[in-house]
Amino acid sequence: MNHEYYFHLFANGNDAKNFITSETEFKAAFNRFGICAHSTGATVLSFSIEDSHPHALLRGTPEICTEFKLLFESMSMKSIVQQRGSADGVCLHCELDMITDMQYLKNVAAYTIIQATKDGKA
Repeated sequence: MNHEYYFHLFANGNDAKNFITSETEFKAAFNRFGICAHSTGATVLSFSIEDSHPHALLRGTPEICTEFKLLFESMSMKSIVQQRGSADGVCLHCELDMITDMQYLKNVAAYTIIQATKDGKA
């Protein structure tokens, strides 16, 4: 029997620097969260897309959430190459941390929910 857990998905903003460079790329990344959730069965509880990297709060088994992470990375890099003609210096390697305590869960949830407004985005 596989148990579901909460996971914090994130990338290092210094590595992905220019992850998002246009509104078109933002919309594509936004939609990728839904595509990856549907394709893997992971539940995306909240997420934020910063210009330099993504953050998400996921729920699912370790296997499903790892599959989500790998698919998101792969689709993101393919999209960047397609849009820009190259990887453009973006190195997107996401981390997937299992959340083991309530305070960390609350912090990730709050961060992913309010980050966009903190960055001045609608």
